[in-house]
Amino acid sequence: MPHEPDFQIWSTLAVTATKGDVANAEMAAGHLIELDHRYVVPYIMLSNMYASMDRWKDVASIRTLVKGKNIKKFAGYSWVEIGNEVHKFTTLFRCLASIPIDK
Repeated sequence: MPHEPDFQIWSTLAVTATKGDVANAEMAAGHLIELDHRYVVPYIMLSNMYASMDRWKDVASIRTLVKGKNIKKFAGYSWVEIGNEVHKFTTLFRCLASIPIDK
């Protein structure tokens, strides 16, 4: 490789490796954690992968690690405009706020 793998390359490998390729997923997550140990995504990726494989002790271990490092996961939001009003939704599709739009 002409240059050292960066955050984007490790992220891409991590996502593709979660389809059951545990060794590569763990390796990529490890590199992402080295680059930014407060970034929650590699921990979630590993936890979800372990859960899909019924590796519950590993899931608990990752969750304990995240809690011990006080790493927070923030909810993702979607915004949609309906009739000059903006509605904010979480991934659970609950409306959290309606904000009128001035035009």
